[in-house]
Amino acid sequence: MADDGSEAIEDTSLLDGAEGENIEGAAQAELVTEEKMAEARTLFSSLDKAGTGFVQRSEIGMMLRALGANPSEKECKEFQGNEEDELEGGGVINFEQLIEIYRYKKSVEVRIMKDLKEAFSVFLPESKHEKVDVPMLAEFLTKLGEPVEEEQIQAVLQEADILNDGHVQLDQLIGVMLS
Repeated sequence: MADDGSEAIEDTSLLDGAEGENIEGAAQAELVTEEKMAEARTLFSSLDKAGTGFVQRSEIGMMLRALGANPSEKECKEFQGNEEDELEGGGVINFEQLIEIYRYKKSVEVRIMKDLKEAFSVFLPESKHEKVDVPMLAEFLTKLGEPVEEEQIQAVLQEADILNDGHVQLDQLIGVMLS
């Protein structure tokens, strides 16, 4: 229990990796630079107007997005907990918990990015060079899984082809897909 009588979240099960391993050590530390840590402190302090060292869980999604993570609405709800937690005084988090959630979210994004690059390299061998021909990629995307409208594909490809050179940088495309 905090000095102000509120409780910070104790359950960090959401912070475990997809296979159940806890994300720790050097790999996790690399996800938060000193600059990002300073940015997070400023953001956290601006929301902790009373200076208690805690902010409302309901602010997690906004804070993560402000720090450059891209949580889904479902993830935000999971990070926020439920009404029962709030009734028990657990509706707040401290700065360290925010950073732990941010590290978790960024590590998931890094893992997804790596998996997507690997998938592209299998199905589009030319993507190993970090660039993909737009027409070839458009054809590939139209043949995958769920049917996608041609307009949607063109919008994604146009946003990802920032140089307008007929090629898409894989990192740009994946960034667009994840946003």
